[in-house]
Amino acid sequence: MWANISKEDAMPRAQLEFNLPDEEEDFRHACNGMDYYAALRAVDQRLRDRLKYETLSPEVQEALNDIRRFLREFVPEAFL
Repeated sequence: MWANISKEDAMPRAQLEFNLPDEEEDFRHACNGMDYYAALRAVDQRLRDRLKYETLSPEVQEALNDIRRFLREFVPEAFL
């Protein structure tokens, strides 16, 4: 049964369509999604490194942890 199904046919696919130029901003956001994701991860990693490797006052530690919590609450799927 599965022998006749190619790998491409078995993979889920999605297609996004935009009405340009009306949805130009949405189109750019969709195209740049991986860059946004990478930037969020880089910010989180930098905060983590500062918390782990630097000597920080309790106030700064709390502020950096608050920012990390905010990132996870705001965009939880980026940190799964």
